[in-house]
Amino acid sequence: MSRILHLTESGGGVVEVIKNIAEIDKKNKHSLLVRRRDFSSNSINKSTDSLQIYFWEGNLFKGYLEYRKLSCRLNFDIVHFHSSRAGALRFLFRGAYRAYSPHCFAFERQDISRHFKRIYELIERKLLHHTDGFLAVNEFELSWALQGNQNMALSLYEYVEESKSRNAVEKCIIGLGRICVQKNPNRFIEIVNALRKESKNIKVIWIGDGDEDLTKNLLDNEITVTGWIDSEGVDSYLEKGSILLHTATWEGMPIVFYEAWSCGLPIFALGASYLEGISRVNVFNSDAEAVEKILAELREPSINQNFVIDRGSAESNLQKFYADIVNVGRGVASA
Repeated sequence: MSRILHLTESGGGVVEVIKNIAEIDKKNKHSLLVRRRDFSSNSINKSTDSLQIYFWEGNLFKGYLEYRKLSCRLNFDIVHFHSSRAGALRFLFRGAYRAYSPHCFAFERQDISRHFKRIYELIERKLLHHTDGFLAVNEFELSWALQGNQNMALSLYEYVEESKSRNAVEKCIIGLGRICVQKNPNRFIEIVNALRKESKNIKVIWIGDGDEDLTKNLLDNEITVTGWIDSEGVDSYLEKGSILLHTATWEGMPIVFYEAWSCGLPIFALGASYLEGISRVNVFNSDAEAVEKILAELREPSINQNFVIDRGSAESNLQKFYADIVNVGRGVASA
């Protein structure tokens, strides 16, 4: 058994992925050190049997200092960094093996210049030298790591198909996730308004909370905003929906896809690099294309089957991933 500390400054979907890892991998002991942030106060619950949660407040360096305190007491074997920001600290950490999951590289952001994108990618390349294992959440991340000669690279999830099919109840478009610039809710509004010109009686719901101004824009365009709700509440909305419309301009691997797949809900997503290798998503690259594809689905709903995580494969893959980091590291150290 290895003691694994997950470290991130992010909340929301990243923390949900960490919870999934801890729930699936029962062989190892998992802890989470996360920055306390207002937007994530609802998505981060108390510690569970599978995951002990610790918080820090302030900047990333304060997170590093909190890690130093914890490591003196708990003696972690592996520190698993989640997100590009937290991952930038890898070079500081000594005495534990280092795993990394970017959950979308910083150089994939669409709100920064090409100059900064090049700088961020160069930093990521350099930091691979301070990485003992790379756990990707999509095929783009995996291929990028392998191109950088990161041999200890693994894609997180595999899926299996269930025979249970889903029945759409009404014309209902669902948006899901934290309301922020990354999720591009204004593009969501533009597509919804274009759809309303072509088809009446479309119900539109955004599940989540976030930026006040962006939330107001959704409400002003007659889009219901639920605020934060727990996973059971999310499922109840998804089961009644017709489609999931995802307009994020950059992503790691959105947890909303897993939730939609589990309910058999068809996904329509704005084209981006994180979608590379994903076959169960209807990708569009323009508003007109989105409207055409979504109207076709609303007129004649496709037969969609549920897809769920292959927990057996995920468990064995995760356990091997963490074990290899420790065993290879010890081999190098003793050579």
